[in-house]
Amino acid sequence: IINDNDLDRLKDQISAELDYDKDYLEKIVKGTVEKLDYIDYVISLSTENYTLEALSFVDRSILRIGAYEIIYLKTPKEVVINEMINISKVYSEIQGFNSSKFDNAILDKIAKGNFKDE
Repeated sequence: IINDNDLDRLKDQISAELDYDKDYLEKIVKGTVEKLDYIDYVISLSTENYTLEALSFVDRSILRIGAYEIIYLKTPKEVVINEMINISKVYSEIQGFNSSKFDNAILDKIAKGNFKDE
Protein backbone atom coordinates (compact mmCIF):
# COMPACT_ATOMS: atom_id res chain seq x y z
CA ILE A 1 0.00 0.00 0.00
CA ILE A 2 1.27 3.44 -0.86
CA ASN A 3 0.74 6.15 1.71
CA ASP A 4 0.81 9.90 1.15
CA ASN A 5 4.31 10.27 2.62
CA ASP A 6 5.70 7.63 0.23
CA LEU A 7 4.02 9.34 -2.73
CA ASP A 8 5.35 12.74 -1.73
CA ARG A 9 8.84 11.31 -1.24
CA LEU A 10 8.78 9.59 -4.63
CA LYS A 11 7.42 12.69 -6.37
CA ASP A 12 10.10 14.86 -4.76
CA GLN A 13 12.88 12.42 -5.70
CA ILE A 14 11.76 12.14 -9.31
CA SER A 15 11.23 15.86 -9.81
CA ALA A 16 14.58 16.67 -8.16
CA GLU A 17 16.55 14.18 -10.24
CA LEU A 18 14.76 14.57 -13.54
CA ASP A 19 13.47 17.63 -15.28
CA TYR A 20 9.79 16.67 -15.27
CA ASP A 21 6.88 19.01 -15.69
CA LYS A 22 5.45 19.15 -12.15
CA ASP A 23 1.82 19.24 -13.37
CA TYR A 24 2.39 16.13 -15.49
CA LEU A 25 4.16 14.42 -12.61
CA GLU A 26 1.26 15.18 -10.30
CA LYS A 27 -1.18 13.82 -12.91
CA ILE A 28 0.80 10.58 -13.11
CA VAL A 29 1.06 10.14 -9.33
CA LYS A 30 -2.63 10.91 -8.69
CA GLY A 31 -3.73 8.74 -11.60
CA THR A 32 -1.58 5.86 -10.40
CA VAL A 33 -3.13 6.05 -6.93
CA GLU A 34 -6.68 6.27 -8.33
CA LYS A 35 -6.16 3.21 -10.55
CA LEU A 36 -3.88 1.31 -8.16
CA ASP A 37 -6.04 -1.82 -7.82
CA TYR A 38 -6.21 -2.40 -11.57
CA ILE A 39 -2.54 -1.48 -12.06
CA ASP A 40 -1.50 -3.97 -9.36
CA TYR A 41 -3.65 -6.61 -11.03
CA VAL A 42 -1.94 -6.00 -14.39
CA ILE A 43 1.53 -6.09 -12.81
CA SER A 44 0.65 -9.32 -11.00
CA LEU A 45 -0.36 -10.90 -14.30
CA SER A 46 2.97 -9.82 -15.78
CA THR A 47 5.28 -10.99 -12.96
CA GLU A 48 4.99 -14.74 -13.32
CA ASN A 49 7.19 -15.91 -10.44
CA TYR A 50 7.01 -12.87 -8.17
CA THR A 51 4.33 -11.41 -5.98
CA LEU A 52 3.94 -7.67 -5.88
CA GLU A 53 4.84 -7.73 -2.18
CA ALA A 54 8.18 -9.40 -2.99
CA LEU A 55 9.29 -6.41 -5.06
CA SER A 56 11.09 -3.47 -3.48
CA PHE A 57 9.22 -0.23 -2.87
CA VAL A 58 11.20 1.40 -5.68
CA ASP A 59 10.48 -1.35 -8.21
CA ARG A 60 6.78 -1.44 -7.28
CA SER A 61 6.61 2.33 -7.72
CA ILE A 62 8.44 2.27 -11.06
CA LEU A 63 6.22 -0.51 -12.37
CA ARG A 64 3.05 1.15 -11.09
CA ILE A 65 3.83 4.52 -12.64
CA GLY A 66 5.00 2.94 -15.89
CA ALA A 67 1.91 0.73 -16.08
CA TYR A 68 -0.33 3.75 -15.47
CA GLU A 69 1.28 5.68 -18.30
CA ILE A 70 1.12 2.69 -20.66
CA ILE A 71 -2.51 1.87 -19.92
CA TYR A 72 -4.09 5.29 -19.44
CA LEU A 73 -2.03 7.96 -21.19
CA LYS A 74 -1.16 8.61 -24.81
CA THR A 75 2.59 8.61 -24.14
CA PRO A 76 4.33 6.23 -26.57
CA LYS A 77 5.02 2.92 -24.84
CA GLU A 78 8.69 2.96 -25.86
CA VAL A 79 9.15 6.38 -24.24
CA VAL A 80 7.48 5.25 -21.01
CA ILE A 81 9.62 2.12 -20.79
CA ASN A 82 12.81 4.06 -21.53
CA GLU A 83 12.04 6.67 -18.85
CA MET A 84 11.13 4.07 -16.24
CA ILE A 85 14.30 2.07 -16.97
CA ASN A 86 16.41 5.21 -16.60
CA ILE A 87 14.82 5.79 -13.19
CA SER A 88 15.30 2.12 -12.32
CA LYS A 89 19.01 2.26 -13.18
CA VAL A 90 19.44 5.09 -10.69
CA TYR A 91 17.19 3.93 -7.83
CA SER A 92 16.63 0.18 -7.91
CA GLU A 93 20.03 -1.20 -6.95
CA ILE A 94 19.79 -3.55 -3.97
CA GLN A 95 22.90 -5.32 -2.66
CA GLY A 96 24.72 -4.80 -5.95
CA PHE A 97 21.86 -6.06 -8.12
CA ASN A 98 20.16 -3.58 -10.41
CA SER A 99 16.67 -4.70 -11.35
CA SER A 100 16.30 -2.46 -14.41
CA LYS A 101 16.28 -5.51 -16.74
CA PHE A 102 13.53 -7.08 -14.65
CA ASP A 103 11.52 -3.83 -14.69
CA ASN A 104 12.08 -3.56 -18.45
CA ALA A 105 10.75 -7.08 -19.03
CA ILE A 106 7.63 -6.48 -16.92
CA LEU A 107 6.83 -3.13 -18.55
CA ASP A 108 7.36 -4.68 -21.98
CA LYS A 109 4.85 -7.43 -21.13
CA ILE A 110 2.38 -4.80 -19.97
CA ALA A 111 2.89 -2.78 -23.15
CA LYS A 112 2.36 -5.84 -25.34
CA GLY A 113 -0.61 -7.01 -23.28
CA ASN A 114 -2.80 -4.17 -24.54
CA PHE A 115 -4.58 -3.88 -21.17
CA LYS A 116 -7.61 -1.63 -20.97
CA ASP A 117 -9.44 -0.68 -17.79
CA GLU A 118 -13.12 -0.47 -18.60
